Amino acid sequence: MTDLTHVRTRRGADPHFVNVDLYDNEIGYLELNCYGEVVTAEVHDRGNAKHRGIIAEVHRLVAPVGLAAVSCAVPRR
Repeated sequence: MTDLTHVRTRRGADPHFVNVDLYDNEIGYLELNCYGEVVTAEVHDRGNAKHRGIIAEVHRLVAPVGLAAVSCAVPRR
């Protein structure tokens, strides 16, 4: 598991993007669909293994939240 002590997520100007910061420097972002599911997870410096690990861990932690949001949004019969 990756240490996320100094990682912060924040909404961008576009609500479909969540920026991921490490020590107040943006290292990547998650792109969300209209249901809150992660569509893509991008790292700005793809050669940085630590940044890739952080983005992967944040993506892993966010995925169940998006799935829960989708299940709540689907009309029940």
